[in-house]
Amino acid sequence: MRKFLNILFQNWIKYGFETIVVTFGILGAFTLESWKDNRQEEKELLEIYRTIADDLHTDALALDTLLENYNWRIRTMYRILTEDVSEEEWIKNDSLSNSFLGYLDFRESQRGLELLNLKITAGGEAGILANRISNFYNVKLMDNSVSLRELDDILFDNLKYWMANEVWLSSVLVDDDMVGLSKYVQDNPYFRNRLSAYLSLFTNHFRNLRRYKEEGTELADEINAFLENDQ
Repeated sequence: MRKFLNILFQNWIKYGFETIVVTFGILGAFTLESWKDNRQEEKELLEIYRTIADDLHTDALALDTLLENYNWRIRTMYRILTEDVSEEEWIKNDSLSNSFLGYLDFRESQRGLELLNLKITAGGEAGILANRISNFYNVKLMDNSVSLRELDDILFDNLKYWMANEVWLSSVLVDDDMVGLSKYVQDNPYFRNRLSAYLSLFTNHFRNLRRYKEEGTELADEINAFLENDQ
């Protein structure tokens, strides 16, 4: 009996040790695989951050030219409303009408944002940065979208009104003939009211885009600093 117990005890130690070795081997394999997956996730997230920083810098470069054009339109519309522009200047200077009959469009780059939205939320400093990026886009894209929709609404309403009630619009758009417009705008309260409302909404959209550029550039610099520290 004692011999049998000794054999059983020795086998228990042997098999128990083998079980422990196998268990730790399996746990180690799972840990290594998990570490590899986490590293891959981290690499993918850093690439997304680089894409977002590139998107923001690309948008800033595009807005450099666009905001300059917007600023010119604002100054021109303000001049029309505050100065006595002669009929002769209206006829010779087609930039006066160009300032309020349309505008250059802008669309934000969202490649990196779309990729970020597909990722599981990261933890630590990377997670804080991901939340910062998401909050920036949530606010700025909404602001830009709302002000753009308001601007489009009043622009199309003005064009629709003038098309239905004034003959000068087709002359301006088709023939570059400003004679009818030059007479229409002189001391015309309806024109001034429509232009004033349009200028107000145009200026609001301009300010939103300018803030998007300024704060987006700051965020891009913040992302690049994070990437440099992570190397």
